[in-house]
Amino acid sequence: MDTTQALSLVFILCWAVVLLWIGYRYGHSDGQQKGKQVAVVEHEESLNELTRRMGEVRLLNRRLLDHFDLLESRLLNLEAPEEKTPACRLMERAS
Repeated sequence: MDTTQALSLVFILCWAVVLLWIGYRYGHSDGQQKGKQVAVVEHEESLNELTRRMGEVRLLNRRLLDHFDLLESRLLNLEAPEEKTPACRLMERAS
């Protein structure tokens, strides 16, 4: 093997190393960008899911509060029997 062939082999090896390094760098930076995009999408999905669940909890809370108000008003009507409801007054007039 003469000097020209040895230098050609070294040049080809260096060129291959440079090409591999360039491919690695571009792949690495593309992977980081895609990873960030995936993280943002997952964050948005989880935020939307939490917002939806919060709406469901608020609706359930409102229903429970309405039911509590209904039970409270019924309890107040039981505690004060001398106060007659409008339906009872109409029945008294009819008789």
